[in-house]
Amino acid sequence: MTIGAGIPLFSDKATFAPSSWTLTDHTVLDSGALFLTYERATTTVTLSVTD
Repeated sequence: MTIGAGIPLFSDKATFAPSSWTLTDHTVLDSGALFLTYERATTTVTLSVTD
């Protein structure tokens, strides 16, 4: 469940690209729920695989 306003994460209009964000903080509650904090990444790394 996502609560709050801001960038839509799970819709066809979502502009959230996980590779453009960096996890900066997290909290795990006793119930197992997570609070995750992201910031825009300053650089984007692109990986390619060649045979």
